[in-house]
Amino acid sequence: MIATLLFAPHGQALLFRLTPATLAVSLAGHLVYGGVLGWTLGRLDRRHRVLSGAPAWPRFRNAASAPAGRDGSH
Repeated sequence: MIATLLFAPHGQALLFRLTPATLAVSLAGHLVYGGVLGWTLGRLDRRHRVLSGAPAWPRFRNAASAPAGRDGSH
């Protein structure tokens, strides 16, 4: 959206003026949206793991013992 406002010939005239306030509000909106989306997907993933019988949180002592792929192959 920011690139559209900056590089489109009449972007700011057709959409809205880009000011420090609109830039800050758009950044805040994206942070809230991303946070809610991440939290929701994390909860859904944990719930799916519990319902499928998989552990809710992988329990690896260190990164070397963690499997490389989803199927555990290296």
